[in-house]
Amino acid sequence: PFDQLREVAMEACLVRMTVAVASEIQALKLTTDEARRLARFELGRYAAHALMMPYQSFHAAATRARYD
Repeated sequence: PFDQLREVAMEACLVRMTVAVASEIQALKLTTDEARRLARFELGRYAAHALMMPYQSFHAAATRARYD
């Protein structure tokens, strides 16, 4: 289930952020197609994890711990 959710989130992020991801990859000045493919995958995965982050739970825990 988590892997499927991550895959869907990755696709959603890569579709929605096509221009931003392409711009970041271009800025990296990678020299091979494989490096660009891996960079796209990793940027998509990073964005997917950010999308899936349980922000309300995280904020509630931080508040309970008084951000310590």
